[in-house]
Amino acid sequence: MKNYSTTRLPLAAYVHCKGLLEFASVRKSTDATAVFEFLDPQDHGETLEIDFEQGRAMVDARAFASSERFLKNKMYRALHQEETQK
Repeated sequence: MKNYSTTRLPLAAYVHCKGLLEFASVRKSTDATAVFEFLDPQDHGETLEIDFEQGRAMVDARAFASSERFLKNKMYRALHQEETQK
């Protein structure tokens, strides 16, 4: 199964709140940044990113804020997981 990954929280929140791709996980990358991963079986991720960049990504503000909060929580856990295991 193909995945779409991004380190950009606003883009990930857009994809999540619109339900464009199924959220898979957040992981910590080697340079200590968060990587948001979505299932992308039909390889639409790059097209969604272009739509976002070109201003065609219209969403409900409350849905976006909710998705951003959800992803920030997941991101915090992924980035601080090692600290809590010690």
